[in-house]
Amino acid sequence: MNRRFLAKLMGVVFLIILIGIEIGPLIGHSVFAEITPLNHTNPSVDDTCRQISYSPDGNPFGLCPGPYPQGGNCVWWPWEMWHLLGYDLPRNWGNAANWVADAERSGLPIGTTPRVGSIAVFPIGDGVWAFTSLGHVAFVTAVSSDSSTFNVTYQNYGDLTPMHVGIDYPVSIINEARFQNNNLRFIYFPRVIDPRLFERLPSIDGSMLAGVAHANSLLVNSFNSVSSNGASSNDASPGTSSNGVLPTGVGNRLSLGLPSSSTDQEFNADFAGTGLSDLLLYNRVKGTLSVLGLSDELLRLKKAHLPTAVINDIVASNALSPQLVSLADSTTPANGWGQSLDIHIGDFEGTGRSSILLYDRVTGTLQLISLTPQLTIQKHVILPGWGAGWEVYVGSLDGHRSSVFMYNRLVNSVPIMPVTPTSSPTAGATNPPNIPPPSATSGSTPPPTSAPSSSPTPSPSPSLTPIPSP
Repeated sequence: MNRRFLAKLMGVVFLIILIGIEIGPLIGHSVFAEITPLNHTNPSVDDTCRQISYSPDGNPFGLCPGPYPQGGNCVWWPWEMWHLLGYDLPRNWGNAANWVADAERSGLPIGTTPRVGSIAVFPIGDGVWAFTSLGHVAFVTAVSSDSSTFNVTYQNYGDLTPMHVGIDYPVSIINEARFQNNNLRFIYFPRVIDPRLFERLPSIDGSMLAGVAHANSLLVNSFNSVSSNGASSNDASPGTSSNGVLPTGVGNRLSLGLPSSSTDQEFNADFAGTGLSDLLLYNRVKGTLSVLGLSDELLRLKKAHLPTAVINDIVASNALSPQLVSLADSTTPANGWGQSLDIHIGDFEGTGRSSILLYDRVTGTLQLISLTPQLTIQKHVILPGWGAGWEVYVGSLDGHRSSVFMYNRLVNSVPIMPVTPTSSPTAGATNPPNIPPPSATSGSTPPPTSAPSSSPTPSPSPSLTPIPSP
């Protein structure tokens, strides 16, 4: 009797399963029916990983499990992709869930429509597109013609897979209430993308370059709209186009006669102490530092006692001829500044004149440079022995002059590598082997450091590691 009953019961269960398979697709949009056929984020995040290491190119996010180039971290990946395109995101950004707020604070353009070269931000841990409350980010490699789907490359924290690829991510489904609830955002690359650099990125082929041209066109149109109307007509967040695209992107470069696709990083300050600003340019690929000077020309006009309105007209008509001065001295040739500099500007002497602080993230060397009114090097102080792994911040802590605040996040990671790695003369902004993986860490509050001295800093001892960003 029991056998016959069990046989009948199993038959009923089997029949129900068959019926479910047959009519399942017809009964509406279940989570299983919609998510299973989609290519969504791989659930390989391991937020317990603590074997963190860092790449030598200035990327502030660690890879886990290391050592470099092993490991993965979702925030490491898009930072690295933009770095290889010639633009470095700030080094003090937090977890992926905070990247939209970080981008807004940094003045970068943000929108709801995918663009090639942008960073897709999934701030909500929905268990499908982001697997923890720390969120997820990915690099957009292709977009459909109607912008309804997009492709990405990404990494996961604690995953040894060098790169994951996501295909045909559907914007409308990702934004459903059960997933990202209309919080999906895209941080747009703030400069014209160089197709040659884009084509060198992993998982990129020539067929994707049309998307680069379209993204560049949207960027230029956004700049033109800001210039003529004072606001962007694109879908970028209000205020971010004018604050992000115009000062850091095409706008300044075109108005100064510089190539729009140049990968130079720009720093605006009064280096000559004249009360007028000049532009410091760092080309990471070539290892050069240059200053684009307008101060001499403007001073000449003012000394001629021309009316302010006339001077303004001359400036507006681009009649000035800015002087581009390459920085070099007996210690460092014009192309010998290296490819791993972290550059900060500050008035370290309290005289009203800005100096240049360089930190080489590979060799750990600090350099302090002040310029003459002719924008050549007046003083060049080299402070070796600090070691790699420091994050450097400059600010007026006493209200009178700039001071240096230094934080070494290696204090909070398990030291699977030497805390002060040996400098590598070949390290630079080239594509690292196998494109290593990511991870973001935060740490205990470090003590503030005044203007650096030449004495080396003792190696930090490891302590508890905070929860990393996937």
